[in-house]
Amino acid sequence: MRFSWIRKVAAWAGALVLWPTLWASFLLDSAPPSLHHPQLAPADGATVAVNPPALTWRVDERAASYTVEFSPTPEFDRDLIRARSIPQAYYNHTAALAEGRWFWRYYAVTKAGEISNASAVQSFVVPAGIPWLPLPPIDAVLAAMPGHPRVFTTPGELDEFRARRQTPAGRIAWEQIRLKADEALHVKIVRPELLPLPERFETHRRQVFWLDPKSG
Repeated sequence: MRFSWIRKVAAWAGALVLWPTLWASFLLDSAPPSLHHPQLAPADGATVAVNPPALTWRVDERAASYTVEFSPTPEFDRDLIRARSIPQAYYNHTAALAEGRWFWRYYAVTKAGEISNASAVQSFVVPAGIPWLPLPPIDAVLAAMPGHPRVFTTPGELDEFRARRQTPAGRIAWEQIRLKADEALHVKIVRPELLPLPERFETHRRQVFWLDPKSG
């Protein structure tokens, strides 16, 4: 009886590792991507140049988001990393990965919350000594941004930043910026007149140019 209970617990643990493969609501679009769609990257088995590498995969038109999983084992049964709610068919992880071979796969998730089957398992190798390039979560990036206006300096460097305007090159650059800003204040914005599209297009190609009267 005791061993039967242990086997049941192990089975449930295995099911959790395989999430959501066991309950896939639809099959991923596995057709080869067109040239206009992101190609799968990195190439299967490739040694990457930055840690973590940027991942891209085929767009599934039914997906409202994607889920990506990483693991050092092809069974995804150890050190599993799962990233959810990825809005596009590419992903940059938020932390560097350990050296060695990593396996990854992705799922598509519909707006209704339906989850696809897992993609084919791909792998890449993280060698020693390559640059670390984790991408902070976008929410953290936005939270760290100061309010407008945003100036590329800090309180401790503000005096040095202002002093650059007094150098020969700084005075020229500042005067160009000031003149452009003053000119922009007096420019009257003219909205172009939009014409309706013809019901039928001609068979030969044409190009459209926008001519600025001020350019002469």
